[in-house]
Amino acid sequence: MTVSVASSVSIGNYTVTVTGTSGSLTHSTMVNLIVNTATGDFSGSVAANSDAYQNIVSGQNATYIFQITPTGGFNGNVTLSVSGLPAGTTATFNPSTIQGGSGTSTLTVVTTSSTPQNCGNSFPPSLTSCALTITATSGPLSHTGSVFLGIRTAPGDFTGSFTQGSQTISVGQSATYTANITYTNGLSTGGICLNYVVTGLPPGAQLTQNFPTGGCITGETEIFTISAPPGTQTGTYALVLTGFGYGRVRAGTATLTIN
Repeated sequence: MTVSVASSVSIGNYTVTVTGTSGSLTHSTMVNLIVNTATGDFSGSVAANSDAYQNIVSGQNATYIFQITPTGGFNGNVTLSVSGLPAGTTATFNPSTIQGGSGTSTLTVVTTSSTPQNCGNSFPPSLTSCALTITATSGPLSHTGSVFLGIRTAPGDFTGSFTQGSQTISVGQSATYTANITYTNGLSTGGICLNYVVTGLPPGAQLTQNFPTGGCITGETEIFTISAPPGTQTGTYALVLTGFGYGRVRAGTATLTIN
């Protein structure tokens, strides 16, 4: 089936109903048709020379660089916007529209000395308190993604690393990872409460951890185990352990291959 669209048709998303009939038998299905100013599509990501996780002190600025990449011959203009900004901040894109569907844009988030601390202050704590949602739009096409920003009003920070950066198991086995947390510049195990979220799990895998999901952790070593029961999807996966709290957010990546 070929659908021809006249130049007078308005851009937008359309639902096309396809019906097949044989005597008294009739069956229908629906397909989606997107009419845009350009063919193809596009994708967006944080550029290689930028960081999706940034931490600043109130009064400083944070910058993120985004890359828009066309697919299928796409050459439309892509407009960028951001939501989820912490209170007391402003943000601008330069440029705000990427011409021709390919290029980069820099997002600058501006704070003042009176901008309050963010990231994990709410209860129950949620990683969304650190997240900025980036929306890229071209006509009816729209894609979203997240970057993360920690704004702190007091000194101190934390870093982390994995004891086991890459593991390979078979379906029916388990892999255990150890996250080592280091507190710096005045923070200590008795002076800060961090929250952790593990994402990127293989479909069907199960997570067991010695800390509650979204709970308060004050230790320097955290252990979590991923089991792959029958039915777990095989492949190689990037596991992301994100720690956040007290105006700070950091993430580490480990690799799990399931055969």
